[in-house]
Amino acid sequence: LLIIGAPGQGKTVLSKFLLQHMKKKKLKNVMIIYFFCSDRDDSFKTVNSLLRSLITQLLCGSAQIRKILKLYEKDLAKSMDSNDALWEMFQASIKKSRHKAVYCLIDGLDELEKHSDGKERTKLLLGFKELFAAQTDPIRPQCSALKFLGTSRQIPEIVNKLQGLTRFDLKAKPE
Repeated sequence: LLIIGAPGQGKTVLSKFLLQHMKKKKLKNVMIIYFFCSDRDDSFKTVNSLLRSLITQLLCGSAQIRKILKLYEKDLAKSMDSNDALWEMFQASIKKSRHKAVYCLIDGLDELEKHSDGKERTKLLLGFKELFAAQTDPIRPQCSALKFLGTSRQIPEIVNKLQGLTRFDLKAKPE
């Protein structure tokens, strides 16, 4: 689900409400991972920090942590600086998850920093789109447990890259 809205429409308030609601439900065999992007703080506006946070949440308390880390132990320090390596770790963590569902909430996709080449946010968006496509592939189903909710302002790059996701346009004052 992609929620699109202008500034001040309540995207972050809605995200926080949904997160609290899902946590209160204490659903069995369900994991909730989240990241709130913010262009006001360097540690909350990079693809690298987003992926690190999601991976940490996925692996905390998981028996699978040793298996995932073993795959990357030789170059773990380098891997933590490489968005490509982090994306691989994220995918591996999702695929090895024993949860019935993993809900991933990312608020403020538009606030993710676009590096000078503009590729990091685009690669992340395309990566998520590929994960969702893999879920519906009857021949090679993967990551069937991943459920995604993202929020953003109306940014053509984001809307286009995530085309195909269910979209909801949030309007605090519908006309």
